[in-house]
Amino acid sequence: MGARGRDGRRTGTALVVGLLLVPTACSDGVPGPSSGPGTAVPDPGADLVVEVLQPRSAVAAGGMVLRVVPTGTTPLVVRGAALTGGPLVDGARWEADDGPRRVRPGRALQLDLGSPATGCPAASAGPVVAHLEVGGEGSDDAVTVDLVPGDPHDLLARTAATACRAEEVAAVAAVRLDAVEPPAAAEDPAVVVVRVDPEPDGRGTLDVRAVGSTPLVSPVGPDGRPATTAPVGARVAAGDEPLLLRVPVVPTRCDAHALAEDKVGTLVPLEVAVDDGPAGRLLLPVTPDVAADLVGWVARRCGLAG
Repeated sequence: MGARGRDGRRTGTALVVGLLLVPTACSDGVPGPSSGPGTAVPDPGADLVVEVLQPRSAVAAGGMVLRVVPTGTTPLVVRGAALTGGPLVDGARWEADDGPRRVRPGRALQLDLGSPATGCPAASAGPVVAHLEVGGEGSDDAVTVDLVPGDPHDLLARTAATACRAEEVAAVAAVRLDAVEPPAAAEDPAVVVVRVDPEPDGRGTLDVRAVGSTPLVSPVGPDGRPATTAPVGARVAAGDEPLLLRVPVVPTRCDAHALAEDKVGTLVPLEVAVDDGPAGRLLLPVTPDVAADLVGWVARRCGLAG
């Protein structure tokens, strides 16, 4: 690690520390200095932990961040960052629009890479490579470091597989969370309505096998309590009439903090299969209005509405 490659670049594999939690803050770093006495460019290839992560707030859009942690003894200034290769169609890049970012040893800097497009099939022959343009504090000197980033949550493969599954489903039908119907009696389950619109000129079949839970709502199990999954057992083919699936749900838990901080509770997952192929998860698209209806009902049911 840290050996000099072609064109004066540093190449190697990132030191990786597996994380169980994905931080949601954008950065622990601060803007890099624009002037002052410079320090030597450190040997960044040997003193970096670099990982690809996804904050919970970025799940719906498929966003990613690059987490950079210097493990040496001197601060690091990051002037640019990019990901290329693997399933990424056009790569992903962080631009230093607000100036370079300075990060102290042992602190984390998170660089927003947006929502990069991934290609299908999801499999790729080559690894994803992180390219970092880094330098020392107060210096204009910089080197480009090429590293294979850590991916402790298998984010890149999961993102590509999710995109491919959505593409396969879209060839058969458009599927979305269409409405939330509150119950007549406050203690009864609400109903989430899943709308399936088969494509008139599409192809193939779509099996909706089950609906899953979220941090906010869960399908009702046989005992009337929240269930992790509940069977659906519906099949449509391209060209069929629209189908409405009505799923009774109850709050997964009543927690004011969880409700206030939730980022993914309105993304209801379905277990689906296309053309009798392997089953996979599809997160239902939802409009802001329907999402607000779902959150509002949970708040009222739990006695948390203001």
